[in-house]
Amino acid sequence: MTTGAPARRVVSLVPSVTDTLVALGAGDSIVGISTDCDQPVPEAPVAVVTRPVVPASLAASSPREADGMVRERLACGEALYGVDLELLCSLRPDILFGQDSCRVCAVPAAGLGEVLRGRGLECEVVSVDPERLEDVAESFERVGAAIGRGEAGRLLAARFRGDLAELTGAGGFVPGGARRVLVLDWLDPPFVAGHWVPELVESAGGVAVLGEAGKPSREVAPSEVAEAGAEILVVAPCGLDLAQSCAAAASPLVAASGAGRVLALDGRLFFSRPGPRLVEGARALAALLSAGGVPSGYERVACEVTA
Repeated sequence: MTTGAPARRVVSLVPSVTDTLVALGAGDSIVGISTDCDQPVPEAPVAVVTRPVVPASLAASSPREADGMVRERLACGEALYGVDLELLCSLRPDILFGQDSCRVCAVPAAGLGEVLRGRGLECEVVSVDPERLEDVAESFERVGAAIGRGEAGRLLAARFRGDLAELTGAGGFVPGGARRVLVLDWLDPPFVAGHWVPELVESAGGVAVLGEAGKPSREVAPSEVAEAGAEILVVAPCGLDLAQSCAAAASPLVAASGAGRVLALDGRLFFSRPGPRLVEGARALAALLSAGGVPSGYERVACEVTA
């Protein structure tokens, strides 16, 4: 298939790309998704072609055990996701979207095209790997171009950039000045959020602590969390929803952080997923930094936690 020609049948193994396809009005082109693509897709049902080896329930109930399983499998070169190749080939996709930036988050795209060709399926494989907010905007353009909706992709990217720029322009209006904000996207062991998250914090009017924009999330010692001098600690574990994040925040690490405020956020939808919803996450964080609690309308994104 030639990039830019309309794709008749699309498989997305990346939740953020699935969200982008729906935002581009291409939901009816999706014939297959990953087990983590949890948002409504028009013209459902669609086939789920992957399964995680590490159960999602384990990540929520025992993060250290889940982390240990992930490390063990990666050290042995074993996959973290199973792919139903027979089902995938039966869908006859013209284009498949994957990623290669994080083996923990989704099925790696590298080598998948060769595997599919070995089964007689000629399918274009596109890896989408944003690291910063501008990369996310460019991914909208890239996905749009790949499925023949280039103009829609450019419009979505322009709206994303414009919304963030508008938010950044208003971000200075935080009572008492910018707050030092530390975002953890895993608690046991603690990981400081990287990639686009520090930029989201800056867009919301905060000062990102420890995390580095454009760099992967990194493990830190509990003492680093306590010594970071964060005024606001944000608990937004990758892949967990708001209720699970709130439960995770009941942690000795959080209690010992020294932060004046602790916020639990839905990292699964609004922070760790590099798609259109990042703007909503940034808006929610900006509102939280400006208020003493959770403003009306943001209850599905965040909750205040007693440190």
